[in-house]
Amino acid sequence: MFTDWAEALEAESLPLDPTSAQQLAAAAQVTARSSQDKHDMTLLLDVLGLPTDPDTLTALLPLIPETGDKPVTTTAATEAIDVPVIPLTFSNPRNCWTGPPPTRPPPSATGPTASPPTSRS
Repeated sequence: MFTDWAEALEAESLPLDPTSAQQLAAAAQVTARSSQDKHDMTLLLDVLGLPTDPDTLTALLPLIPETGDKPVTTTAATEAIDVPVIPLTFSNPRNCWTGPPPTRPPPSATGPTASPPTSRS
């Protein structure tokens, strides 16, 4: 916002150049490419204040994606690839072991066996 109203009033008084015919034509073409059908295009052109005469509509009909050219995309489509997906558990990093479960050595290999507890009387 302007803090100095004199500057704001001066900016309001600047002359605006009228829109050129090329700019109007470009706006109509973009609108036609964005519309779904002839009726939609007519409504959009009317709301934007662009011409909706029959000659203009006839010239723009091939630009509607369903009836004319393919829709214009801004990014190139990439080919889909098949990638195997392996789910991982991230709640505990120690649970992310992807190999076979660890094995424990048999009890006889760990040392002397503990004797069963004796009852005391």
